[in-house]
Amino acid sequence: MHKRHPDLHQQEPELLYYIGESLFQQRDYPQARSYYLWAYNLKPEIRDNDIILARVGDTYKFEGEFKTAQEVYKQVVSLFPDSDGALVSRIRLAETPAKDEKNPWDIFQVQATTEAKDTYEEITKTHANRPVGELARLKLGVYYYKTGDFAKSLDVLEKLLQDHPRGTFKVEMDYTLNLAALGLMQQLREQGRPMDLMSAYLRYGPFITRPGANEVLMMLCWAYEQTGLTDRAARTYRVLIGRGPKDPALKVGLARSLMAERDYPGVAEARGGLNTAGLTPAERLESMSLLGRALSRLGYHQPAEQVLGLLLKSDTQKTAAKAADHQALGLSLAQMGQLGRALEAFDQADKLYAQEPAPQAQARRYLLAMEAGLTARQAGLHEASLAYLEQARKLAPGDGERGQALYEAAQGYGQAGQQERLEAAMQELAKQKISPWSAMAERHLADLAMAARLAQAMR
Repeated sequence: MHKRHPDLHQQEPELLYYIGESLFQQRDYPQARSYYLWAYNLKPEIRDNDIILARVGDTYKFEGEFKTAQEVYKQVVSLFPDSDGALVSRIRLAETPAKDEKNPWDIFQVQATTEAKDTYEEITKTHANRPVGELARLKLGVYYYKTGDFAKSLDVLEKLLQDHPRGTFKVEMDYTLNLAALGLMQQLREQGRPMDLMSAYLRYGPFITRPGANEVLMMLCWAYEQTGLTDRAARTYRVLIGRGPKDPALKVGLARSLMAERDYPGVAEARGGLNTAGLTPAERLESMSLLGRALSRLGYHQPAEQVLGLLLKSDTQKTAAKAADHQALGLSLAQMGQLGRALEAFDQADKLYAQEPAPQAQARRYLLAMEAGLTARQAGLHEASLAYLEQARKLAPGDGERGQALYEAAQGYGQAGQQERLEAAMQELAKQKISPWSAMAERHLADLAMAARLAQAMR
């Protein structure tokens, strides 16, 4: 073109600027700079002359000549105050270059300094509707991301996206929004805030490039388990396992969720064939615990005793898991007829459950006391049975559970030959109007009254 139209660049020096831009995008900074300066020197009043000189500064900046770049930026601010080129130059002057290997985008290659932030905010407030204001808002969002304030980063960038849905920096916005959304979820995971994590996923999920990515699903699994949504957690674990990642901890997570759902065959299936070599010591202990408890509930009491007995010799288990293991061991021992050992296991479980926070421990201790009471009765230890059932009555989380404990205690009085205490307990239960236990107590009292009348008539 230059050979055919040797005077064209003098008539249209903007062409030189466009060639410089093309070379800049190819990272040929010396050549780009020569074309920028050629265009500017040919026509100093050229349109976008402020941008052209700022671009000259950028070529020095990307070559690592920061001092020279700063001198150029200062000239732009001096020559063209309040122009877009001057505002961009002010941003460059406020920034401190720093490599960011993890995010190879130009907007990330700066330190998150207070001076830069103040400049971004000033330009955002005073020139919000100009292209450079859009750039300042983008950089402010990146600043908040780099400082770990992911919520603010998302707020800034979401508003920018709403104002400029097809803006110049759409690609950079999408990239940073994805990082900030993932960063916020990870931050909430580390802070132990499962409800907020799920809310963040629902709120910012559209900004995540791959919302179904393994790292996202793993965080959701944790949140579901922590909030009692164990069925949803199990389904998510199955999705992860179905994708084929070789992480045996996923099967442990699946088994844990299924145990909470009382899907004991599912627990045994998830635990079966597990390669424990890839687990941490804590995960290995948890997998054994889940297997032992599942075997106990499925009626495989001898294997359950072997697994749980071996496991309980370890002192590294968490308190709640160890308590559940003692409880499952007690259940299997009772079914095997080893009632004394079963009661010892139940007592150990109760001591450990008592160390847990009251709301979580109360329901577990109630169920444990009921099991221990019935086991003691089976062993003929009536006083011990009544003591366990009285404890269950005190621990009952609701009226229905309290009524059941009182009814079983009344039955225990009968088996122990304590007729007066039996009648007193049944009368107390009948007055409380707890369905179905009060009705059962009334029928029992009616049967006792009829038996007394028949006995009187036969005399």
